[in-house]
Amino acid sequence: MRHIKLPEHLILRKERYYFRYVFPRKFIGSDIRISLKTKHLHHALNFLELIKPELDKLKILASDRHTIDTGTLITQAKRILIHMKQKLTHELSKKTATLYFNGTLIDKNC
Repeated sequence: MRHIKLPEHLILRKERYYFRYVFPRKFIGSDIRISLKTKHLHHALNFLELIKPELDKLKILASDRHTIDTGTLITQAKRILIHMKQKLTHELSKKTATLYFNGTLIDKNC
């Protein structure tokens, strides 16, 4: 079996790709995991690129953790998470369209 080094924040579990961001020490045990709902690495990489702006916001938020109280950090992180999920949901709704013709499966993406 050949192993591929995945990009940071991308994990493969049970043949499905997930986004994962682990918060710094102040959030011990806290992380964000989102299923990318795909078995294909190229789709996972596209989804990762799609949510890169939100990932950058999470990194900035994490770097500001010493100047912001924990409640505010959690609220802002949740807001960023919601934006990520909205972007992915919108993109997945376009990519997972299944095409049938006379009851026969013709094309299924992801």
